[in-house]
Amino acid sequence: ARQGQRAEVDGPLAMAATMRALRVKASAATALPQQYKSVTPYGDRLLVKTGGAETESAGGILLPTSAAQKDNKGTVVQVGAGAPGKDGKAVPVGIKAGATVMYSQFAGTEVEFEGDEHVLLKEADVIGTLADADDDASLQPTDDRVLIKVSEAAEKTDAGLILTGDALEKPSTGDVVAVGPGNRIDGDKRAGSSLKVGQQVLYSKFAGTEITGKDDVEYIVVREADVIAVLA
Repeated sequence: ARQGQRAEVDGPLAMAATMRALRVKASAATALPQQYKSVTPYGDRLLVKTGGAETESAGGILLPTSAAQKDNKGTVVQVGAGAPGKDGKAVPVGIKAGATVMYSQFAGTEVEFEGDEHVLLKEADVIGTLADADDDASLQPTDDRVLIKVSEAAEKTDAGLILTGDALEKPSTGDVVAVGPGNRIDGDKRAGSSLKVGQQVLYSKFAGTEITGKDDVEYIVVREADVIAVLA
């Protein structure tokens, strides 16, 4: 059966053969020749070791390449010397080796060497660092990003009609949980943020990166410029 279509199977042997055919490596990483034993990021880039893509669902079902969800978290292995500042001197990367980071889903260049998958990212592609690698809600945003706990969707209309499933309108409001240090303005100096933890805000509906905490609570990471209003 072609990818994306339901396979016609007759009996357990055919099913097993189909599942083996779906055991694919869901990665577009560039495999480096074995002669290379190290990769040193250039400028303000970071080398992050990732877990690759998830090729198996929570229920144990093997996923084809098109259905595999690529992980966008990893551990920083090495950082570059930094991008040149206004004076020509390198501005050190603000993220250190050993940190667990989350990054934009389609950012960076994937490389594979010594049997492990990595991604080379620019510092600006990192959404935030994680205090707990298993809990996305522990994210500390980078630059001008803001972590917002999304408000729960209304389950009833103003007229009292109960909403279910697709009828539930996803809110674009929430509580500020964490705020980044702001964009760089000169060397290590940061612009800061006028937003404060605890504020309730309205943000652009199609902005940001949605994440789910360990407690199944929904969050979103947006740029400060995507916050439309502070609510009270």
